[in-house]
Amino acid sequence: EIDIMMTHGPPKYRLDRTAGTGDRFGCAHLFRAVRRSRPKVHAFGHAHAGCGAEMVNWKLNVEKDLPPDDDGEDDGMSDKWMMRGQVDGGVRGLEVGNLRPAQETVFVNAALMGEDQELRNLPWLLEMDLKLG
Repeated sequence: EIDIMMTHGPPKYRLDRTAGTGDRFGCAHLFRAVRRSRPKVHAFGHAHAGCGAEMVNWKLNVEKDLPPDDDGEDDGMSDKWMMRGQVDGGVRGLEVGNLRPAQETVFVNAALMGEDQELRNLPWLLEMDLKLG
């Protein structure tokens, strides 16, 4: 039961595009780990051009393991495993209820530096009510 996951880099398919070419460089193994554990929030950085937030609603009753990503192509595979929505201005309450792991995950790419290595982005602030004990 993970509420908050923090990693240095992004998972594949989530706010992981490079500037210019738009290639994805996130980690497919990390994506699988996030898909398996479905935390309420996954915060990361490193992908400077992908700064932002996105909410993913995980589809229920699907196979537990993702197919291998051998070809490196973004073939839309991620759409088979989730529904997504952009976070604009603020995030509504997460739909978690009594489901464990969470039904939704907010992905936050909190990279502060721009592609020019200058401070370009504002920090993110997330408020969450977490159950103690």
